[in-house]
Amino acid sequence: MSGLGRSCELIPGRRHHDQRGTSPGHRHAGADGRVNSVEEIGGGLDAPRHRYPCRRDGQGTHRDRSCRLRKLFEYVGNALGLHLTVVLTDGSQPVGRGIGPVLEARDVMAVLRNAPEAPRDLKERAIMLAGHILDFDPALKGGEGVITARRILASGAALAKMEQIMTAQGPPPYPTSLGHLLKEITAPASGKVSAIDCYRLARIARLAGAPISKGAGIDLLKKVGDAVTRGEPMYRIHATVETDFTFATDMAQEAHGYTVI
Repeated sequence: MSGLGRSCELIPGRRHHDQRGTSPGHRHAGADGRVNSVEEIGGGLDAPRHRYPCRRDGQGTHRDRSCRLRKLFEYVGNALGLHLTVVLTDGSQPVGRGIGPVLEARDVMAVLRNAPEAPRDLKERAIMLAGHILDFDPALKGGEGVITARRILASGAALAKMEQIMTAQGPPPYPTSLGHLLKEITAPASGKVSAIDCYRLARIARLAGAPISKGAGIDLLKKVGDAVTRGEPMYRIHATVETDFTFATDMAQEAHGYTVI
């Protein structure tokens, strides 16, 4: 499934800056909350799969830059003999509701279980990307990948495969749970969420301890387009270490990263 680790560059194994600094990541937005992310899907199990944000600024639209980046990946892939499909997606807000390992795993498993509370945006993004990968199969007619991916998910086969993978990996070395330190960040005014600054949320999540502390992160309660009332929680910060919790909550109180109009 496309989603595990979709928390603003929190996937272990990717390059990170210091926890209290900024780093480029996928699913990021600029100050105006708008970017396009570039999904790169390689043909073959060992081929790279990446997402890259393209911010909009005075030098051109974010989509223009995304298209140029797509062409660059296609050119390099062709030179290396790789067959790539590059998909432009909207990265103006986080996909799913969790930022941080435990919260993201919760979202992914809810999608795999076809749970009613599963984040719809994460489900549709996962089906779309899985569909592109399945379209590499010459046995499928063009465009059947998404239909097949949706059927696999609905049937429970995707969940069964995930459980098989987890069984093969064995139990985790130590139990993990959501951080017990919790702070709700509330809406400053009534209105509608018009933008989310993903860079800001990524920094807050890192300050809270994610991804090193598996139970740390942000649980999003409101997404773009949702109505809020003054004082209503927009998201929750979770942490397991008091100092991390203080750093994260201080940053959120300074600027929470939501635009409400």
